[in-house]
Amino acid sequence: MIIDLHVHTRYSGDASIEPNELVRVAKERGLDGIAVTDHDTTRGWEQFPDMDDFTVIRGIERTTDHGSVIGLFLNEVIRARGFWEVIDEIRSQDGVVVLPHPCDSLRRDTPKIEGLNKNLLKTKVNAVEVFNARCLLGRFNVKAEKLAKDMGKHRVGGSDAHTMGEVGNARTLFDCDSLDEVHAQLKARFSINTVIQGNLSSRLVHISSFLNRLQRK
Repeated sequence: MIIDLHVHTRYSGDASIEPNELVRVAKERGLDGIAVTDHDTTRGWEQFPDMDDFTVIRGIERTTDHGSVIGLFLNEVIRARGFWEVIDEIRSQDGVVVLPHPCDSLRRDTPKIEGLNKNLLKTKVNAVEVFNARCLLGRFNVKAEKLAKDMGKHRVGGSDAHTMGEVGNARTLFDCDSLDEVHAQLKARFSINTVIQGNLSSRLVHISSFLNRLQRK
């Protein structure tokens, strides 16, 4: 399966993607599925009915006191705000914990893992986003690759799309045929063999996010 594991809809305050168009565009770009990971809300989930030919993973990018954390395969909104509390809440739903763009020093919401208990991180985090298409500098993704290797965590990639043109700019290839298998693989203790494909998005996409934030204030 080929899945873009990091996509925002208009329910994120800085995104413009309309849910009713997202599935069509994702299919056109060769994706078998997406993860809807809006900032601090699950309102977008209800916009995606169950489909036989396309997978939508329910997720969230939760803002914490130590940067953002992504939860995938969730059943309900994450209400905690503390870093460890958010992770525990994701795990309590049998969700998958992902560190998004963990080495991007230019973003305010990058997970601030320095100084945190490394053993706890290795125990509670499932995956590291080793390719985020919205990183301004490729070296941030190179560093994320090293982090995933050092932590022994699954490697995933996502476009972090906030506009329709970004959807599928990064994707994760899983050697499996169903969503249940993807979930099981990402919950596995030992790192799995994923293939990450992607290209960095234009730097201009950050301007669109800035304008979206202004319009919604």
